[in-house]
Amino acid sequence: MRSPSPRVRINRVDIYPGIKGQDADAGVKYTYAETPAISQVSCSVQFLGIEEIILEWGQDRVSQVNTFQLIFSSPQGLSPRDKIIWGDSSGNARTMFVTGDKSDEAGRGSTFIVKAIELL
Repeated sequence: MRSPSPRVRINRVDIYPGIKGQDADAGVKYTYAETPAISQVSCSVQFLGIEEIILEWGQDRVSQVNTFQLIFSSPQGLSPRDKIIWGDSSGNARTMFVTGDKSDEAGRGSTFIVKAIELL
């Protein structure tokens, strides 16, 4: 399997690794640096679908979750909860969070797939 073509990797993303910490109640809380660890990484951002969820805390609000897969030509070392900022074709900054890294799924070192979600 060949690496994805530069024509396919038309998107650029900034990557912010999640820093695991604790909140005031000793629960897990992630924070992120103000500047990206890696800037303008070439990839293909592919929309997979929309899901609506009900947030049980608060007022039982319905929220939308957009699911994406990002295809890189080299491993990025991403972990769940890492933040990715992507500028869409309209120039809007979109914030996604990594849910899974399928990495070298084909086992040939050419295509690295990362799953991410965007909460709206």
